[in-house]
Amino acid sequence: MKRLLANMAILVCILMVLVGIAASQEKTTIRVMSYFVPTDAVTPYLEEVFRKFEKDFPDFRVQHEGLESADFRTKLSVEMAAGNPPDVSYVVISLSWEYGSKGLLMNLAPVLEEDKAWRETILPRAIEAFSTKGGEIYAAPFIAQIGGLYYNKNVYSKAGISGPPKTWDELMVQVEKIKNVGAYPFVTGGKEWRYAWFITQLLVRTAGVDKIKELAYGSEVTGWNKPENGFIEALRLFKELIDAGAFPEGLNGIPRDIARMMFVQNQAAMYYEGSWKVNVWKTLGGEDFLNNSVGWALFPEIPGQLGDQDGMVGGPVHGWGISAKLEEPKRSKVIELVKRMMSPEIAGVFFERSQPVVVKVSEDVMAKLHPILIKQLEEYGKTKRAVLPTDVICVPPVDNAIKKIAVPGIVDGSLTPEEAAEEVNKAAEKYFLGK
Repeated sequence: MKRLLANMAILVCILMVLVGIAASQEKTTIRVMSYFVPTDAVTPYLEEVFRKFEKDFPDFRVQHEGLESADFRTKLSVEMAAGNPPDVSYVVISLSWEYGSKGLLMNLAPVLEEDKAWRETILPRAIEAFSTKGGEIYAAPFIAQIGGLYYNKNVYSKAGISGPPKTWDELMVQVEKIKNVGAYPFVTGGKEWRYAWFITQLLVRTAGVDKIKELAYGSEVTGWNKPENGFIEALRLFKELIDAGAFPEGLNGIPRDIARMMFVQNQAAMYYEGSWKVNVWKTLGGEDFLNNSVGWALFPEIPGQLGDQDGMVGGPVHGWGISAKLEEPKRSKVIELVKRMMSPEIAGVFFERSQPVVVKVSEDVMAKLHPILIKQLEEYGKTKRAVLPTDVICVPPVDNAIKKIAVPGIVDGSLTPEEAAEEVNKAAEKYFLGK
């Protein structure tokens, strides 16, 4: 009898396990793909949203895959090419337009029009930025970024420099002073092709905001090789920095994480990128380093150039795209999940971790922002001349040609500015003209 009871107990346990597996298999999976890797400061808060969503909707489970940006873009492009987009993907404007036009991302304009409460939480300037000429919105706007020149006060002090350069000539003088004390004037993650923001800022000075937009998606999409459009001149200025030794040798092989540590460890004086760097400097160097050793300024003017000398790189950049392949009831649940991922509460978490959002947040959140981020927002608010970087507004083939072919070619000396511009134009002609 005891043996029979024991066997029955084992059978009951097996049945319970099988029932549990079956119940798990019946759940509908919502697949989310983003840049937010497990170690990112905001990832735990997103995971909380996912777990709460699963509790509220027991028939659904959320599978989040956070990848480094380069890996994310590669995997996303493969899945999109296969016609199998993630249910939710974190995309820049250009990719939302690219994949939306191919019927892979849902047009959210009707959804936002119908759900006015959701629409009103998003800043109008961001909705305008994410809208196509036809009024389609293929990603719900969420994150903005503001480009600028981060500088290491410790290196500046050692080199006898009192503050950031106001002009190009001052910058070149500082390059020599910084080299003389054994530090690198600039550093960036060349191995991951982190060149788009810097090149775009130079292009703002040589071409201007309006011309950049024409090159990216207007009347000059195949005009990258025209001298009058300023791209060749931007590459020439970058080459001037390379030739002056402003960057470390072997820049194309320096990983992003190493470049960041070089800045934090006082080996490099300047780093040009977006607002997210504020939290990076805090994470890597500590709060004391961020508060006392990091400064931020607008990029210097370049007198004699035809672009916007007061222009900036920045604006609404990323949003949450939803697969156009979804059907009810999953479609409605995915929209609900995205709304929760963009709630004012979650937006506040992002903002406090130096990720500027385009969702309205409370005054309490704004009061907690770091002074550098506040300065960035103030400068962006004042400027009338701002444009997003080329890796955000250009179609992927042109973006890749700029950051993976043209600029690395300038760095290693294999391409002249004219040749590099021609490579970019070839990619543009192939995409837009089918050549």
